[in-house]
Amino acid sequence: MTREQATVIADAINRLRPRWTTDELMTVMGDPRIRERRNMRDVASALAWLALDVGTQSPARLFAPGQWWQNAKAVEHIGPVAPVYRYPAHDDCHECGGPKTAHPLRTCPGYVEPVRTPVPAPAELKSALTPATKETA
Repeated sequence: MTREQATVIADAINRLRPRWTTDELMTVMGDPRIRERRNMRDVASALAWLALDVGTQSPARLFAPGQWWQNAKAVEHIGPVAPVYRYPAHDDCHECGGPKTAHPLRTCPGYVEPVRTPVPAPAELKSALTPATKETA
């Protein structure tokens, strides 16, 4: 954890618990037991847990083993949540919400074949293409 990261964490925790000074928090995070063995996410999560715990009087409680470290590990397993950018199409399945073209073997009970009517070609286009195909044949 860098000094800049520790400063950001100290400022945030100071806002949660104003009686804990930034210098006090920096001293705790600068201790080798924390600085060399813990990553930024674990320290930030554990300090936030301690800051919101009414039974905690000092950030030095971070040195002791406790539930705050298990909480830090739980945060690590959540992982990022990716946003879904796909907008529903007019022929999406009303049962599962997925695109109908992605149904495996189209076995979803709500699947209905999408209605697509071909657009007729204009007569001028047909007549323009007919002589060209006859000449090449």
